[in-house]
Amino acid sequence: KDQSKNDGRNPGRPVLPLAAPFGLASSKALEHVITSQGFCDGLGFLSCLASLGHSSGPRLASMTTPPTVDLRRLLLVAFGSALGGAARYAISLWITERTGPGFPYATLLINALGSFLIGLFMFLSEEARWLPLLPKLALTTGFFGGFTTYSTFSFESMRLIQKGEPGLALTYVALTTIACIGGCALGWALGKAMGGG
Repeated sequence: KDQSKNDGRNPGRPVLPLAAPFGLASSKALEHVITSQGFCDGLGFLSCLASLGHSSGPRLASMTTPPTVDLRRLLLVAFGSALGGAARYAISLWITERTGPGFPYATLLINALGSFLIGLFMFLSEEARWLPLLPKLALTTGFFGGFTTYSTFSFESMRLIQKGEPGLALTYVALTTIACIGGCALGWALGKAMGGG
């Protein structure tokens, strides 16, 4: 069927039998805007979609509106991440000097410690309501996000395999998983005991 044929509702204007690709309730709203402004193609079609966002509800309009960023929150997260990354680097050097480079004890211990602490502070924030939003962002998303490192864990696991030590790599993966999830659970339990939850 020729899509450019008229359906009788708008003489002289083509109708596009479009589905609802942008979360609209039906294709009728989209067809109405397009047929009321003439046949749309190229940039003209984009103009139709822009007008549709203003005339047919907030869902399409929200797709074309860039998200706003709270600069204060962004700076707090950046500051916390910088401190967390610096702390990880210093602790990693300290541990590696004492354990040697054979097994990635430093990353394992740092990730376990970070998981424990985030479990603790997330309980104090989410359940006990001891932490307001901004300190929570600075600590959890910022500091602990910079302190712990999944990417280094992934790289070290890969390198152990490449060096012909798959058993050691598997041990590392298992220990990290158990220590991090267990540490997070212990932190949560400590927070519960402290907060009386």
